[in-house]
Amino acid sequence: MKLWHKKTDSNMLVVQEREHILSQKTDFFIRESYNTLRSNVTFSLTGKGCKTVAVTSTNPGEGKSITALNLAIAYAEINKRVLLIDCDLRKPKIHRLLEIIPSPGLSNILINQNAPEQTIQRIEQFNIDVITSGDIPPNSTQLLESEQLEELLDYANDKYDYVILDTPPINVVIDACILAKYTSGIIYIIKQDFAKKDSIINAVKQLEFSQGRIIGFVLNDIVDKGLLNFAYNSKYGKGRYYKNRYKYYKYEYRSRNNATENADQPNDNSAIKKGNTKAKNQEGKK
Repeated sequence: MKLWHKKTDSNMLVVQEREHILSQKTDFFIRESYNTLRSNVTFSLTGKGCKTVAVTSTNPGEGKSITALNLAIAYAEINKRVLLIDCDLRKPKIHRLLEIIPSPGLSNILINQNAPEQTIQRIEQFNIDVITSGDIPPNSTQLLESEQLEELLDYANDKYDYVILDTPPINVVIDACILAKYTSGIIYIIKQDFAKKDSIINAVKQLEFSQGRIIGFVLNDIVDKGLLNFAYNSKYGKGRYYKNRYKYYKYEYRSRNNATENADQPNDNSAIKKGNTKAKNQEGKK
């Protein structure tokens, strides 16, 4: 009985999440939030060639899959060639959100059962290509460490502008850390009042140890007066959408080893200026 309820609840959650897939009916502020996220990611990943972006979280249920899908759609809306890959080989969700067949998919590619072109599903409604998770394997971690994954990403790099990876939660399995070295940047999803601070810190350390480059954090499911359910925060800046107004802090990169790397760059935002002053004082004390 309990298993039946869990499956039913899971299906209901997926149905609810489908209502948040970007479309012409999406609320203006939510759509603009994803447009801002897209712009922030674009400016974080400069240079030519395909960009591979991983989307992860601390725990399941924080909104990483819907964010990965909507980011892919947002890029497709500006005529970018986008491939979305469901890299969660244990509890995949992308095929459920899009209501498409789950296999053949990534796992089938990694065991040389199918070629990439045999697994790519074209979603005309959103103008994106998708590789689902495929058949659930008993050894997903080992598969993600295989040479076939690198070959798949090389294949994708020649054909797409952006490759979005929906990866498993950090504190559940190590898979996202394995994928980190293949990415141009990582977007970290945090659901308000959901993940514990220590868990987030531990997960971030794991990603950094794995040579992952976190380019920003998305604060999801916000509960605040007048605040909608989406916000963006990163080392470069942050943005929040309110019902009646929009507030956005410009990007500014400050690395851990050099907190004042760009402190001399002009910035009109007082909040960022205060952060820069504090960083300079700390540097001076050293």
